[in-house]
Amino acid sequence: MTEAIATENAKKKSIESFHKAHDEATRVRKAIEQEITTLPSNAPAEHLQAHADAVAAHKVLQDAIQQEASRAQRLHSLRTALLQEQARMNAAHQELRGRYPGLLDEATWERLRAEVDPAALTQLETLRNSALERERQLRDFGKSPGNGTPEGLKVLADRVEAARQTLGEDETKTKRRSELLRKLDAAKATEAAAKTTLTNAEGAHERITAALASRNDAYEQLLQTLAAEVSVLNELYQPLQQKLVADERLRLLSFEVSRHVDLARWVNEGERIFDLRRPPFRGRGELLTAAQGTLESAWRSGSPAEVRAAIDKFRGDHLKDASQQLRQGASMLDLGQWLYSTDHISIRYAIKYEGRDITNLSPGARGVVLLTLFLAIDDQDDRPLVIDQPEENLDPKSINGLLVPFFIEAANRRQIIMVTHNANLVVNTDADQVIVATSERSETSELPDFKYQAGGLEDPHIRTLVCQYLEGGEEAFRRRAERYGDLVLRSR
Repeated sequence: MTEAIATENAKKKSIESFHKAHDEATRVRKAIEQEITTLPSNAPAEHLQAHADAVAAHKVLQDAIQQEASRAQRLHSLRTALLQEQARMNAAHQELRGRYPGLLDEATWERLRAEVDPAALTQLETLRNSALERERQLRDFGKSPGNGTPEGLKVLADRVEAARQTLGEDETKTKRRSELLRKLDAAKATEAAAKTTLTNAEGAHERITAALASRNDAYEQLLQTLAAEVSVLNELYQPLQQKLVADERLRLLSFEVSRHVDLARWVNEGERIFDLRRPPFRGRGELLTAAQGTLESAWRSGSPAEVRAAIDKFRGDHLKDASQQLRQGASMLDLGQWLYSTDHISIRYAIKYEGRDITNLSPGARGVVLLTLFLAIDDQDDRPLVIDQPEENLDPKSINGLLVPFFIEAANRRQIIMVTHNANLVVNTDADQVIVATSERSETSELPDFKYQAGGLEDPHIRTLVCQYLEGGEEAFRRRAERYGDLVLRSR
């Protein structure tokens, strides 16, 4: 639509020059006709008329033959283009099937396939063959009715030559007359083409109005697809959202689908189009201010209709004389493609922790959030789970508040094997078995030797090893191990 509007605007601006071109073509045609009438000849008037009629009939037949040949070629080009479009649609269909594997059965996928009607393609080929046949008939038999005398291209050419000989003119005069007649035909064709161009340009205003409305409709429909994407993602992730709301342990987590607007990108592209030395966007930053005042809020949260209204308001407020505001080398096409682009709008969905996108958390915090989410959602899996150092970059409060409750709950249905340097996880998750790994370097080997000692927390030796790693030492262990009661004191 933007390309069509730019083309029609160019036509509208050129109406005056089209008028001049048509007037000039008319002047040339009349001048040639006048010269032909003044060309001296000793031949009778009927001979001159017969020659002119023969030349005209020959030209009419040539034009008719060319028209059918052109029609046949255009029908062939149309059929080729449709076959190429069918190939593109087939590729798009295969790409969709690849994006949604196993979702539908074969019959349903076939019903969703977009295709050009084979019967229509056959009809195009039939029409092309008919045009070729008419071209042949015209070339051989001319435009005479079926019961008339055939006057094909060769017969008319002979008639022209015979009529020329009856003029009794010398070769120079005959050559000049034939040259003028050819020029007259060309001048008439030029005049007709100029008239067609002028008439087309004079209707540009109505077509621009219609194209503007169509472009706004298309823009709104495109925004509707973005809104539909938000709805689909919310529906797709509804079970996750319900889980986050229902589980008190996940109260700090939330799931959000939203539109993301890269306003800076849109503004930067716009500033490359406008001449920033003149209003309305004089200097860098003025376009950003205008967009923030009219467009940004609509892009971020407005309905498709509200965004469309905001674009209309922006055009009315700032782009009334758009063609005069562009920098050298920029066109109205560039302006339209920039103004109605949606490349700066995207749909994002993310899990948030305390209102912050998890991508903005530290690596350790992000890992713990994802781990707790996994443990909470994957509540039907009873296979063993191996976790490597979940406590990295986390303080003890985060460990106890986030991870421990999920480990305790998950341990009721599945075996959990955890590698950790944090003894809080060992004690507070009530580990059934603790394996303490130590390493020693030997003078005879480049690699360290590892030793492993295993047992439960009720084992005094294992508890002593745990206390060595536990922040706060034995006293901290005593406070954390209240569930053992007197067992702790007696074992000491």
